[in-house]
Amino acid sequence: RGTISQEAAWEGVLSEARRLQQLANDILDVSRIESDNLKYDFAKVKINELIRHANDSLTTDNNKEVTVTFDHASGESELVIDADRSRITQVISNIVGNAIKFSPHGTIHVVSAVVGKLFEIRISDNGGGIPEDILPKLFEKFVTKGHGEGNKKGTGLGLYISKAIITAHHGDISAL
Repeated sequence: RGTISQEAAWEGVLSEARRLQQLANDILDVSRIESDNLKYDFAKVKINELIRHANDSLTTDNNKEVTVTFDHASGESELVIDADRSRITQVISNIVGNAIKFSPHGTIHVVSAVVGKLFEIRISDNGGGIPEDILPKLFEKFVTKGHGEGNKKGTGLGLYISKAIITAHHGDISAL
């Protein structure tokens, strides 16, 4: 009792190191956002390929009983938009990562579509939902509450950063 294998110990150390690295990166991004110094490298990006790659890497890292699916309209697989590849990947990772974190099991659906002249991504899950008192301030700093889930080791910075990135891309982000 109280003893773990060396492999489990190393896995715990690596997990905490990744978490701390992500926290440091998030704090740096918030600082850059607030000083209007977050840089973007806009280029032509096959957006659905980028989304699929981001989802695949999250699914690989996911050790829970959660499946991530991705669908787009036929003919849109080669859709190209002007975006910062790493920053949009960061947004997808933040949002899908939150869905994984707050969904104990089930499927997270990521769907992309062209709606008029806009490109839209919808992400849905079967988690407990977003508490009504949190919804209006969801994209502010340090908002981290889930339905009876506690903090789940979140800092409440990911969605704030995601909103800034989407705004810089002349887009809009919202939650229902």
